[in-house]
Amino acid sequence: DWWEEHKIGSLTFACTPTQHFSGRGLFDRNETLWCSWAVIGEEKRFWFAGDTGYFSKFKNIGIKYGPFDLSAIPIGAYDPRWFMKPMHVNPDEAVQIHLDVNSKMTIGIHWGTFILTDEPIEEPRKKLRESIINRELTEKEFITMNHGQILVVE
Repeated sequence: DWWEEHKIGSLTFACTPTQHFSGRGLFDRNETLWCSWAVIGEEKRFWFAGDTGYFSKFKNIGIKYGPFDLSAIPIGAYDPRWFMKPMHVNPDEAVQIHLDVNSKMTIGIHWGTFILTDEPIEEPRKKLRESIINRELTEKEFITMNHGQILVVE
């Protein structure tokens, strides 16, 4: 359940809140837990948001487990907003999550692989840059990667 932890060696895996419906069949809507994950090491902390809409519990994650050295937060599959808002954040909401969970560096995920929703496939990356500038973050705080790109993080 949310907030439960499991230790494997020196790592603690914590099930953290996120907002999305669950279900894979006709009769199992919201019958399983949808979550994000914090991985807490002795020296480093990582947070994986998974698919999510924006909601206030991200601040609680930052308070309980932050700051995070690295996070993976979705930035795509958000249009039309009237339909996608509860389960997929737009780039500006993704930046707010980055701030809420107190992430030092974030990689934008869940965009640009295939057309899932109405926004143009490159739009999430462009709108993320605009949001980073508007929030006065550095380009190194919230990045996107090209397909196949390798990033070494210390």
